[in-house]
Amino acid sequence: MSELAGGVVLRAKRRSDLGDDYAWRIDHELARLDSRPVSRVTFEEFEQEFLAALEFPPPGVLSLSIDVGGEHVGNLVAYDIISGESCEIGVVIGRERQRHRGIGREAVTAFLQHAWHRLGLRRVYLHTLEDNAPARRSFEACGFRASARVQRQAWMIRYEARREWWLMEDERTPYPKRKQVAREDNDSSDGNEPVTC
Repeated sequence: MSELAGGVVLRAKRRSDLGDDYAWRIDHELARLDSRPVSRVTFEEFEQEFLAALEFPPPGVLSLSIDVGGEHVGNLVAYDIISGESCEIGVVIGRERQRHRGIGREAVTAFLQHAWHRLGLRRVYLHTLEDNAPARRSFEACGFRASARVQRQAWMIRYEARREWWLMEDERTPYPKRKQVAREDNDSSDGNEPVTC
């Protein structure tokens, strides 16, 4: 587990995340922000999929939870991980009262440090709605640069961050530096190993 300045924790998924993850999957506003239809999956179907992914994580996928003050407030998922190369990420702050507080920025910054230094990736990319100005500002503050305009369900902007940008700029400190404190995971009874970023 990794605790960042501001009490933001990026950790491995656990069984207790199930209810939140289902609520966020069927949430209309979150679906709009993700440019996808609202999921019609039943809780039972979602539970089966969720538990299977905990026991047998899909290859090329790293699913993490974002906690603040011990409360699960969102998720960060890296997928299409190509060893030594790249991955795409998606981030959601599911608890509405926790949005627009810098939590996503903290989590993305920690993940980028993990991607460069632990996973050995060279490029991380993501897509966000063209009209989602808060998300765009947040990603730019993390060191992402707009690289393409993409048509999906709506117009999206593809952003990417590259390891060399971070390494070249590291001495000038344009991206948030985070104090990291390793802590023991008190809820590891489900077998998930803590994630250290």
